[in-house]
Amino acid sequence: MKVLLLSFVMTFCLFAQTLQVFQNLEEATNRIPNLKNKPHMKLIRDNSFFQPDIMIFKDLETKNEVWSLSREECKDIASTEKRCAWSCNGQYIGLMGDMAYYDYNEEQVITKFWGSHISNADGSKRRRLWSNFDGIYFTPTTKFSNWDQKKGNVIYYTKMDNLMKITIGETDKENKAEIVYKFNNTAPREIMDFSDDNYMCIEQQAISPMMYIFNLNKTSKDKGFCLTRPLEGVTHSGGTSFNRAKHIISGGYDDYTGHSVKSFSFKFDDYAMQDAPPATNSYPGLSVNHGGSGPPDGRRGFSGTYNKVWGIYLQRAGKAPIKMAETQDGHATWCGHDPEWFFYCAGEGDHKVKDLHLERRLSAFNYDGKTIKVICTPFDRRRGDGFDYDGIPRPHQSPDATKSWFHSSMLNRSDKMTASYIAVFRKPYPPDSLTAKLSGKDVEISWVPNKLSYEVKGYHVYASRDEGKTYAEITDTAVTGNSFKDKDAKQGKTYIYFVTAEEWSGLESDKSSKAIKVEVTEKEAKVIEPPKEEKKPGAVKETKKQEVSSSISGWDKTPPAKITNFKVMLDKDGYQVLNWDKSPAKDLRYYNIYASAAEKPKVCQERLIVSPPKSETNYIDWMAGKDKAYHYAIIAIDRQGNESEPVYSE
Repeated sequence: MKVLLLSFVMTFCLFAQTLQVFQNLEEATNRIPNLKNKPHMKLIRDNSFFQPDIMIFKDLETKNEVWSLSREECKDIASTEKRCAWSCNGQYIGLMGDMAYYDYNEEQVITKFWGSHISNADGSKRRRLWSNFDGIYFTPTTKFSNWDQKKGNVIYYTKMDNLMKITIGETDKENKAEIVYKFNNTAPREIMDFSDDNYMCIEQQAISPMMYIFNLNKTSKDKGFCLTRPLEGVTHSGGTSFNRAKHIISGGYDDYTGHSVKSFSFKFDDYAMQDAPPATNSYPGLSVNHGGSGPPDGRRGFSGTYNKVWGIYLQRAGKAPIKMAETQDGHATWCGHDPEWFFYCAGEGDHKVKDLHLERRLSAFNYDGKTIKVICTPFDRRRGDGFDYDGIPRPHQSPDATKSWFHSSMLNRSDKMTASYIAVFRKPYPPDSLTAKLSGKDVEISWVPNKLSYEVKGYHVYASRDEGKTYAEITDTAVTGNSFKDKDAKQGKTYIYFVTAEEWSGLESDKSSKAIKVEVTEKEAKVIEPPKEEKKPGAVKETKKQEVSSSISGWDKTPPAKITNFKVMLDKDGYQVLNWDKSPAKDLRYYNIYASAAEKPKVCQERLIVSPPKSETNYIDWMAGKDKAYHYAIIAIDRQGNESEPVYSE
């Protein structure tokens, strides 16, 4: 018995030591064996929300931010196929899998049970998607739920013979469920896609296959709310989609091997659905494997073959495909509203390709047909113990295309387990067209939101009162409107103002709006000239096209103050509990915590273990295991990426 036990311990230790480390996340990787012992009940907060285990790190190649959203032995994937995992305003993320959750009916934690989950846009408050239906609490278990494209707090799914709608409330028990439509049988159905103008496509996959188009701009009592059309057979799952420019829905019938054998295309209006020519541009010798349709005209990015050449293609509306790269098959997404960029995650395969630097990377492809930017390396399916379809990253583009969701096993012990990740492609665009006027004694600054502002939560206004030497934020929190009054402006003074945008995710513009210089008099707030960015010696003269005559970057170089009252103690269950005072920084975004069992940890990616959101002031380090002595460090990070000095545990 002792020999067997010793053998098991040696095998376990060897396994723990030989797990490959990705993205230099050494300490996080060392903790992977402890994921199976997650003390779920201990980590529940605030009516079923779990302690956030988010970790924000940098891709080693691109230096882009990557967020690990969950640490658990489970399958954790996005809950939609076509439209993005984010709600239409970017406030929530829809997820799916067998992650643990608190069951209100059983009053206990349930593990390894498939269902829908959501989290806030910054990854906080991860929870099961509970809904209250006439006092009864239940949760969707379907993979194909989808967000409304006009209301950011509404999600739809099918349950038996019902089309259900959930309106997200402040707490789980305030999520309200209602029946939107009742089908005439209980056949399996899947939500296939949403159009930009809020039409929803549902396919009935058995018992007389049928297509449904719902106009969610109407009520169920309105004529034209639901259109139906019989199908010739079962369709290819997840293969039906709307054209982004026209009321046309296209897809293909399934041959039960995962391939479409015959395509179909229907056009529809408010009252009927009928056959239509193919919605996508057909060219001889063109074969599409995986693609995404972009705004505003149905342009698309895809993997496939054209003129016998395999590659990643851009196809502009009405034009022949343009080959942008030769890399392996993967998945494309153009589900956001940015007309300039689609994302593609290449896998590995048997195609003879030239662009090996794009293989197994998540990249962004531009509408110019030439520009390609690597976003990050997902490090998916690298454990070597087999995987299924859910192991493939299958990216989703956020509404403004600032971020891409993907899943990976990089922080799991097996490729049969997946976790959700978000990679940041760019920061949100600032608003446009700043103006100023006198409003009583105050200077009122107004702006126009950028066209890509679907995910924007609010705006921050900055002012310089010393001719541009320094800038300070004059808004206490993000402004939700399109104007703000500077109540501290004085007559006879000159000020410089600019504005940035902040997403629900916490990302803020890294370049400002065009700044305006305002002279305040008794009668008016006069814009006298746009301030110019200081030209550095030897700088190349900007062309007219390159000029951003008064956009400002790098205005904030001041780090948050050091964290105070950082204390670590061992609780009665043997877990290290970390506590600290909330940072007073007005622009605080999140914290980083670092750990080492051997010595005072370095503040580096190798020692990073978690990135608590700004709302947090404590953390239970359950991944360290019980009764383990650890050294810790904590820093605060603001919206412009400035880091406070570290504070160490004693």
